[in-house]
Amino acid sequence: PDPVEETRDPRRSSLPVGVWIALAAVFSVLRKGYQFDGYYSDDAVQAPLILHRIHPELLANDPLIGLIVGRYQSGLFDLVALLAPVIEIHVAYFVLFLIARVLACVAVYRLAVTLSGSSLAGVLSTFLVAGSAISYFGGINFVETILTPRGLALPLGLFGLNAFLRRRPGAMALWLGACLYVHPVSGINFLGAIAFCGVFFPASAPRKAFYAVLAALALEILLIAVWTGQIGGDAHALR
Repeated sequence: PDPVEETRDPRRSSLPVGVWIALAAVFSVLRKGYQFDGYYSDDAVQAPLILHRIHPELLANDPLIGLIVGRYQSGLFDLVALLAPVIEIHVAYFVLFLIARVLACVAVYRLAVTLSGSSLAGVLSTFLVAGSAISYFGGINFVETILTPRGLALPLGLFGLNAFLRRRPGAMALWLGACLYVHPVSGINFLGAIAFCGVFFPASAPRKAFYAVLAALALEILLIAVWTGQIGGDAHALR
């Protein structure tokens, strides 16, 4: 049986895996906290941009909006813009923050189970990561206190990596496509990680999937190079 699909195993736990993941997500939010800061954090740049996207006449002459429109792109802004007319923008941010945190816990669990073959290892890994201050390349915390494009893209990329290791190229393509849509740089990172696995651990990857990843990585790097050339290499565009 697929250990990822198991929900109950009396030898491991009396609780379903879904309950453990939910507890890990709650623990993570309580342990790390959440903030919506319109003055000093990324929210100060993102929120006005989203409001302008919903109501183009709003902030039309604002110097900040004029600077970043077309330079600071993420699928996250589309998601917030869909929710904000229904609920307040700060509520939309919090809802998506919770969704991103749950997805991160699920992604860590599934990847840990794939690598270890143990549901117990998956649960322990989820709690360890959910409450930690682990940083990845660039010094960015794996678990952040604000909603960012990279924070939502991270679990999507982990799902793609897990699908790659489990030899599911179709699912891998969908997850990595979503990751690229939300945060292009995170998408490049995961494509690079998968390419690394294919080069140094060829037995872990179907050859066709590996070649597809290499092609996607090359195409994405080309697109980003063209994109950054058009906007003058603004740092915020790739944040």
